[in-house]
Amino acid sequence: DVGSSDLDHALLAPLSRVERAGTQVNRGVLEAALDQEDKALADFDLAIGENPALGDGYLNRGAMLVNRKRYGEARDAIMRGIALRPSMPEVGWYDLGVVEQALGHDEEALANFHKALSLAPYFQPAVQALENFSRGPLQAEIPA
Repeated sequence: DVGSSDLDHALLAPLSRVERAGTQVNRGVLEAALDQEDKALADFDLAIGENPALGDGYLNRGAMLVNRKRYGEARDAIMRGIALRPSMPEVGWYDLGVVEQALGHDEEALANFHKALSLAPYFQPAVQALENFSRGPLQAEIPA
């Protein structure tokens, strides 16, 4: 198991900018899992600074901003990340759906959840989001 301190040590080694950025994203993901959101956000920002073409850095930054309910900034970061072809674009589309749902844009949210599933048909967060929509207020808008 690789821990945050292992990644701290790895960042002391001579790394290319691309390797350093990837390592910072990985450390940020671990920090986020440990509820160290400030540290995680700082690492995602560092990663983006090292490699502005790293879609995963933007997606993870966006996820942290969603947690902080900073939806406008989150949307911008997520959309930028998706455009840069991240390793798991379905996560970006799902997160974008979460943002749109939080902003009350149900049609956009649904479209984003469906896009996530078109990329990864068994992606459980998107499956669950669509199941929740089928039980929620959108039901009243579906013609009988």
